[in-house]
Amino acid sequence: MNEQTHKTEQARLDTAYEKLVARKGELEKEQADRLRRSSEIGLVLRKVEEMVECLEFDPEVFSVLADKVVVSGRKKDVRLRLVMKGGSTWLQSRALHQA
Repeated sequence: MNEQTHKTEQARLDTAYEKLVARKGELEKEQADRLRRSSEIGLVLRKVEEMVECLEFDPEVFSVLADKVVVSGRKKDVRLRLVMKGGSTWLQSRALHQA
């Protein structure tokens, strides 16, 4: 390998390395953002679990967060399962009493 070929190859490798380092930084930032969002969603879900009743409902926010809602059970034992877009699942089971 002559000197010119070596310099060209080294420049190519340096450029490829810089691109990889930049991409690694982007991926680390995306991962941090996803972890932060996951934590925030978890906090919201814990607050929802603690609520006795829903005081305010925003359908747009719900549609952004939830992938699907599955309702199952019988008249006196209803189960509500929320599957979030991130893949996490929240399950609420409540026995309904007839008055």
